[in-house]
Amino acid sequence: MPRYEYAARDESGLAITGEIVANTRVEAARLLRKEGKFIVRLIQGLESQSPAATQTRSRGGRIRSDQVIFFANQLSVMVDTGVPLADALQATIEDEPTGRFRDIVTDVIERIRAGQAFSAALEHHPRVFPRFFCSIIRASEASGLLGTMLQRVALYMTNQRETRKRVIRAVTYPAVMLGLCVTVMIGILTVLMPRFTKIYEQRRVELPVPTKVLITISHFLATNWFWILLATAAGIFLLMRFLRTPTGYKMLSWLKIHLPIVGPMYRKSCLSRCMRTMGTLIDSGVSMLDTITIAQNTVENHFYEAVFDRVYERLQKGNLLSDSLRGSALFPHSVVQMVLAGERSGQMGPVMNRVADFCDQDLRHEISSVTQLIEPMLVVVMGILIGGAVIAMLLPILRLSTVISGINNAH
Repeated sequence: MPRYEYAARDESGLAITGEIVANTRVEAARLLRKEGKFIVRLIQGLESQSPAATQTRSRGGRIRSDQVIFFANQLSVMVDTGVPLADALQATIEDEPTGRFRDIVTDVIERIRAGQAFSAALEHHPRVFPRFFCSIIRASEASGLLGTMLQRVALYMTNQRETRKRVIRAVTYPAVMLGLCVTVMIGILTVLMPRFTKIYEQRRVELPVPTKVLITISHFLATNWFWILLATAAGIFLLMRFLRTPTGYKMLSWLKIHLPIVGPMYRKSCLSRCMRTMGTLIDSGVSMLDTITIAQNTVENHFYEAVFDRVYERLQKGNLLSDSLRGSALFPHSVVQMVLAGERSGQMGPVMNRVADFCDQDLRHEISSVTQLIEPMLVVVMGILIGGAVIAMLLPILRLSTVISGINNAH
């Protein structure tokens, strides 16, 4: 039975490392979670890894999802046309420049030629070929439908990529606008305001309250900028450390679900991911228990993981999936009813994929509505902040101009 090395944190946040014996990586993760450990890293023991696999892990660079999608589509076409698997894999990297992905596929080819199954060879690279990918390939080895399953994997990953891109686009615009607003405000306070302050001092102008407040903030930034940067960096570092603890992970999970505007979109995104993952796996012939475990690993949220833990336990006792999901606020009643209909008709896979399509469509509409709402709100906020700062900065000069104009008129 394989050994897995892990790095985790206990309930108090203390870092711990060790080894655990389990049939699969998913089972090892489940055992660790039941022990109250929050997993930071989980890899198969070095004794089961080949030198080629170790070399590919040590080589830097991130594998893009586009590369894996193209790989799956290309391999699917060649397998369906009768090309032997090892030759098809070799052909997928002929035009691939030297790099980490080429090394990984080369390692997979070597393992297959050494007698390993395709799914087992892929499992040695979990960061590139996730558990979902490997499970579908294993199911295809039993059914003899490798080309079809590869197409299904590629379609699933494409849908996930598009959903992720839509969410990123929705978040990018407000983030860029807020960043621009903050940059302009810092420029006004640190560059323009000190120059205007000298003008006020030379003219001995009586300053209104808004201008005094602006000068105070400007002076504070100018004299304490180093400590502000240091405190910001330390705060970010401590926050990242806290979020890696079980308590921080749980708190972040709660915020993602309950934040206004963002929360509903996040829940729909998670629901779509869960349903599409389960639908694709069930259609591919993966067992229900394995499907639940893999779906749990795709959500990365404490509360969804807790729901799937409960579902897994109930399924082991013989309950239906719909009954196991019932009662959870994270899975709406309408979704549970559709799952029940799929169970009764024997069409669970297609039903779950339709639910995922509906969630994706609903998410697109909500992102569009939120974007249309946020744009004018951001313009108003930026106008108030930047416009207010400029007016406060110019008020003394306008007041001085009014006084001088009054004196000239009197003469």
